Amino acid sequence: METLRITIDPKSPDPADLEPVAAILREGGLVAFPTETVYGLGVDAQNLDAMARLRWLKERPATKPFAFLIRSQEEARIFAGTLPPAAERITSIYWPGPLTIIVPGRANQEIGLRCPGHEITLELINLLGNPIAATSANLSGMEPTINADEVAAVFDGKIECIVDGGSTPLQEPSTVIRFTKNVYNMERVGIISEDMLRPHIHKRILFVCKGNSCRSAMAEALLKQMVAEHHDIPETALRNQGYFILSAGVNAASGRHASSEAIRILQDRNIDLTRHLTRKLTTSMLHRADFIIAMTKEIAGQMHSLDPEAGDRITTLDDVDIVDPAGEDIDAYGRVLEHIEKRLRNRFSEFVFERS
Repeated sequence: METLRITIDPKSPDPADLEPVAAILREGGLVAFPTETVYGLGVDAQNLDAMARLRWLKERPATKPFAFLIRSQEEARIFAGTLPPAAERITSIYWPGPLTIIVPGRANQEIGLRCPGHEITLELINLLGNPIAATSANLSGMEPTINADEVAAVFDGKIECIVDGGSTPLQEPSTVIRFTKNVYNMERVGIISEDMLRPHIHKRILFVCKGNSCRSAMAEALLKQMVAEHHDIPETALRNQGYFILSAGVNAASGRHASSEAIRILQDRNIDLTRHLTRKLTTSMLHRADFIIAMTKEIAGQMHSLDPEAGDRITTLDDVDIVDPAGEDIDAYGRVLEHIEKRLRNRFSEFVFERS
């Protein structure tokens, strides 16, 4: 087989120059092309025979699916139905770009999706009219290729076409992240790091006081109500949206109920605190939390001693301590609740994802 090599301007590809490449894909051919990360090797995703040949040529295990290269977030929904909320958020930020998501598909099978940030690739998808089923243009286990010469050294005479768009800009594979219900897993870390993605995937907020029977419990319950109202969803749907709002106490005895005064004062806000059970703070809670909100400076200091690596994830809710109302009358609880609510509203933008 003679492999056709076509040189295309990567910044301003002419559709007329790429049309012969699209025709090769429509006929079931294999094409190598540049992306912003590394060179890809792809076929028409609607051609099962071509996909089988691609798998054989790549020596790719049958258990490892190809990524579907698409043009937009809207196309992702065609193949996956409703995307997990966290996947919606990160693709709205990083697409087009070096990010591949693996999500449940419509047929209860996982599907990999990526909207590449390279003009040649996007124009080729547009001309084909279908997604491109793609993988990196290298043999399994070998280093990825970053220019057409490296591709030719491996696949010349084995594939129908190589699109030469020069060296790839990033020269590093895309980040791959898998979503399963409320859980995500970094399958491969590329130029987009987990630290860059994490703030858009979940908000783990932990309120901490001494006994977890009033102050932190009220803050947890109140923020849950505020966030649910912000998104116009029931509180039971918060976790599915990426919110994990908890509370604990540094000296708490686990399994006890909230104070009767806290229960009573929140009833006026249509918040039921009767099911709250106290939790003793653990280091694992601190490790997992994105925001650790102490009711006093003393408690913040204790948590820094428990987990020195928590750093600036530990803050106080206010510069002024939230006083402990334990043993006081219901009016004292009311004043504490108002203090907590005021500070939560002032910091609310930190705790919520923007509504799409």
